[in-house]
Amino acid sequence: GQEVVVHKNPTSEHSISSMDTTPRVNKAYIHSYVGQVVRLVGQITGVSETTLALRSSDGQEVVVHKNPTSEFPTSYVEIVGRVNNDGTVAEMTHYNFGESFDLAVYDEAIQVYHKHRTLFGLP
Repeated sequence: GQEVVVHKNPTSEHSISSMDTTPRVNKAYIHSYVGQVVRLVGQITGVSETTLALRSSDGQEVVVHKNPTSEFPTSYVEIVGRVNNDGTVAEMTHYNFGESFDLAVYDEAIQVYHKHRTLFGLP
């Protein structure tokens, strides 16, 4: 039989685009972005019919109101959604990040990201 080789696209959905200025947040930064669209990476700790519990990179829980058509086959995800007044996030879309993801290292990146906001196109 023929061998099939699959090459991952280096510009896939998981790469950070220099044109994407959607703020990346953890739980500590969420309340600064009420009404705005954010990116939140975390580990799913619970799922109900309408919500999921997500442990964000700073170890705190965020409630995400799921898009009804979304499926979450992996433990780690990036949620793209709008922050509600109560600090929950209304999912618009998400990206599955697999079963292994270093949230501590990601959280360090979040700290740098917010410390040097203007470098990342944030006000």
